Amino acid sequence: MGTVEYYCGEELLSLHKKDNEYSYTNKDELKVEIVKNGIIYPLEISETGIEENNQYGGVCDENNNFVELSKNTRINRDFHLPYPQWYVGANPNVELEKIEYIDEDVVFIGAMHGHFGHFLFESLNRLWFFLNNENKKYKAAYIISNTFPNKKQLDMLKIFGLKEENLIQVNKPVRFKNVIVPEVSYSLNDKCHKKYRETIEKIKENVIKKQKKIKVDKKIFFSKEFIGNSRAIGEEKIALEFKRNGYKIVHPEKLGIYEYILLLSQCKSLVCTSATNAHNCIFLPNNSEIIVLNRSNHIHYIQTMIEKLFDFHSVHIQCHQNLLPVSYCQGPFLISPTKYLKNFFKDRKMKFNKHLELSTSDIFKFFREWANIYKNPNSLIENNKKEYIEKSDIIALIHTVLE
Repeated sequence: MGTVEYYCGEELLSLHKKDNEYSYTNKDELKVEIVKNGIIYPLEISETGIEENNQYGGVCDENNNFVELSKNTRINRDFHLPYPQWYVGANPNVELEKIEYIDEDVVFIGAMHGHFGHFLFESLNRLWFFLNNENKKYKAAYIISNTFPNKKQLDMLKIFGLKEENLIQVNKPVRFKNVIVPEVSYSLNDKCHKKYRETIEKIKENVIKKQKKIKVDKKIFFSKEFIGNSRAIGEEKIALEFKRNGYKIVHPEKLGIYEYILLLSQCKSLVCTSATNAHNCIFLPNNSEIIVLNRSNHIHYIQTMIEKLFDFHSVHIQCHQNLLPVSYCQGPFLISPTKYLKNFFKDRKMKFNKHLELSTSDIFKFFREWANIYKNPNSLIENNKKEYIEKSDIIALIHTVLE
């Protein structure tokens, strides 16, 4: 386990320390269940009418009972949005006697998520089963979300070592001779197992072996400048300060999957804003440094889990000045050259503009995005409870200022 430094205020520091006391490690041997005549159901919208909210999908036994080991457990913690279960089993509208049968043993590797961050943790978490060469004789079956398939994600399955001809995308209910269900090595906000780390190490190893030796940058700033959302307003100015200190500004969405993994696998110091952008650090080499620019006073439990599982030095810097309450995932987030960031630069004896401040244009952009996101006064969720913006005149005031 690596080390960690904090440059933040008392509120955020207290949350970090509390989170570090949580035990995220699953030290038990991961289970494998063999389901005779097992049925794999594709992901379909259920009576909830909402994707990722108790959808139909997953593995059922021959009597159509849901195999609990096939689900992706999601734990609700503190200020997170309530997490319903992703999928919960059979579609009751399907007639069992009409389900296609395939006389073959397959391994259920779960649901492929279209969001890259969720894919890394909720779609690679059963691949550990294939780390044993004896298990590579089996085909791998998976189900998909509406935003999948994505070429980068499919390529990562192949980089790990799964052959394209051995991948089965299940788009309708299918009964197999046996469905082998490995337990997840990672569950959202809950537990992670060393087998997850071994899976990621295998992906890195295969990329490094395949790619020719090329010159790579040892210090990188992962920028969200061209992502097109409001989750890193004002980040560009801070990126330029790191550039002055030898960091290359990289836009990860522009990279091919091999280039992306190779770049990270050779990096010694990675800077990025919190959440998915920071989760890319799983591909860093051991003993590297990850510098996380916290975009709000929220803890990203996934990041803590990573830091406890992988060996690198992490630095968390409070780097936001959100002028109004914001939710954990919706934002908007106003990235700012805070005193905590400037103290970090001073301690590292790095170059920086002592007079760098928020720009008026970034402040106005924050207000504009905030008013757009929270049009509904009941839409703001904070600290594990609904904090309603009862006075709609707050929103009206912001619109007045913008006009």
